Amino acid sequence: MVLACQVVFSYMVAFLSWYAANSMTLAFNRLHRFSQELQIINEKLELSEKELKESNAELHATNEKLQLSEEELKASNEELLAANEELRDAQEKLVRSEKLAAIGKLAGGIGHELRNPLGAIKNAAYYVKGKIANSELAKKEPRVLEFLSIIDEEISSSNKIISDLFKFFACCQAHRVSQ
Repeated sequence: MVLACQVVFSYMVAFLSWYAANSMTLAFNRLHRFSQELQIINEKLELSEKELKESNAELHATNEKLQLSEEELKASNEELLAANEELRDAQEKLVRSEKLAAIGKLAGGIGHELRNPLGAIKNAAYYVKGKIANSELAKKEPRVLEFLSIIDEEISSSNKIISDLFKFFACCQAHRVSQ
């Protein structure tokens, strides 16, 4: 019986050793599979991290290009605004110059039209003054010759005003052409 107990005990020890070894092998196999799965997941994560870094670098480069484009666009916009302002100033000068030219033409036409009748009036006053200078009327009414002299002076004054207008607008025309 002791021998039988020893044999049963040996079988039990062998069975328990086999069972423990088998359980441990299964546990190690599962652990090995988990380790492999973790390694695959880790590799995928590293690949995703690498792709994310590359995408981030591309995004950063694109952002820098956009900032550079924005700066170029701002510079172009400022140049356009300056050119537009210059164009507006030039247009205002041109309009002003054209207005002065139109006024000059009008003044020239009016001056010419005024000089003709003024010349006729001056000639008539000279003729009348010459005819009545030694006449009875001049002796009887000395103020007639005085009024004829006033007419002559006012015609000369009017002609001077017209000549000054011509000179002014000739000067404006010369200034307009030089611009």
